[in-house]
Amino acid sequence: MNTLSFAHLPSKALRLSVLLTTLFQTAYVQADTDRLQELERRILELESRLLAQLQAQPPVEPAPTTQAVSAKPTPQVKVTNDGGYALVNPDNGNELRFSAMLQMDGRFFASGSSATGAALDDGFLLRRVRPTFSGKFAGVGFRIVPELSGNGTGANISLLDAFADVPVGDKGYLRVGKQKTAVSIDRLRVATALPLIERGLANELAPNRDLGVSWNSSLADGRVGLVLGLFNGAADGRDVSVRDDAGKEIQARIFAEPFKTHDSALKGLGFGVSGTYGSKKSSQGNTAVVANTLARYRTAAQEEFFAYSAGVAPTGTHSRLFPQLTYFKDNFGLVAEYGISDQELTRNNVESSIKNTGYDVTLSWVPTGEPISFRGVDLGKGTKGTAVELAFRVSGLDIDDRAFQGGANRLADPDSAARKAFNYGLGANFHLSHNLKWSVDFNSTRFSGGASGGRDREEEQVVMTRLQLVY
Repeated sequence: MNTLSFAHLPSKALRLSVLLTTLFQTAYVQADTDRLQELERRILELESRLLAQLQAQPPVEPAPTTQAVSAKPTPQVKVTNDGGYALVNPDNGNELRFSAMLQMDGRFFASGSSATGAALDDGFLLRRVRPTFSGKFAGVGFRIVPELSGNGTGANISLLDAFADVPVGDKGYLRVGKQKTAVSIDRLRVATALPLIERGLANELAPNRDLGVSWNSSLADGRVGLVLGLFNGAADGRDVSVRDDAGKEIQARIFAEPFKTHDSALKGLGFGVSGTYGSKKSSQGNTAVVANTLARYRTAAQEEFFAYSAGVAPTGTHSRLFPQLTYFKDNFGLVAEYGISDQELTRNNVESSIKNTGYDVTLSWVPTGEPISFRGVDLGKGTKGTAVELAFRVSGLDIDDRAFQGGANRLADPDSAARKAFNYGLGANFHLSHNLKWSVDFNSTRFSGGASGGRDREEEQVVMTRLQLVY
């Protein structure tokens, strides 16, 4: 009889339980794997959506730190080309410049006399004392220059320049205010760079400074300069600081340097013409207006040799024409001009048109070899010792003969006003540094008329010296 054996039950049960456990674990692991794969798919989908949204939005600038917000540009102090100082804001380009000029002159007469026949006095004087404030704000330039010397006497301190330069396009600007006129080329030379201590006689026919507005521009890569302005109108050789009559004056100048960009002997050649046209009207006896509208002419020593008689008044048009020429080559320079001033004048209701003329020819040579230009001797950078500049000038001024005709109605007195003046001058300038110059000149001026009895005024011979300090 067969008997049922339970001896093998434990081992079978054990194998069965292991098999069930393995099946259960495998199913569980598979379920976890499916879940993980689903989660990974969702994460990748979310990442792709987020990336698409970020790419569609503009980049976000990082928030500035406290240090960056509080940082401000530091103004810089610089030395300018003319030796002055400038306070510059590097962030916006605004700048404020300060410079100054001091000229102390000596005049020692070997001969000469005044209109009354009195001897001329020797002595020293402060010819120019000019602090200068200039700069640029919001792209607009400005310049303010008071004259503290008061014509060498300390009196009549004046405001010499006061204007703003407003840019117009890339190559032009409007200059508004009191400014130097662009008529005489000798007047356009900077006072610190004159080859002789004073300017020539033709310059006496041109206005000095005037109130108004001018358009300044350059064409053809800087080879052509243009100036066109409207001004109150100043007398020959004078300034004007206020509106003095109802008339106005147009001023224009064109100057070309056609070979400026060429490397040839003609590179330094320039030529042009300037002129004015306007009206000046004032009643006889109105001395305040007449003083601003009537000419007076002076010698190199600043002694008056011609003035109109009392009772003369401007009553019509006043025009000027100034052809001019320059040439500079290495250490040699030439500047020449011819001036015509034509003005309608009246005395005792008798009107005359008076045309006065003048000329200047000035030569400069630097034997020490430094180059020279219209702006003066180029000393370069650093200290190279003393540069020596020698100069020679001839100039003349002729008064219209009609000014001395008419008997009681004549416009000028031949016993005190000269008909003609002829000048020659020799000068030497010693450029001790960029800031210091010492000059010595000899000037001789001969006259036709201008003394009592119709005689010629005594020849004026004068030795002039100047110590100039600029920074």
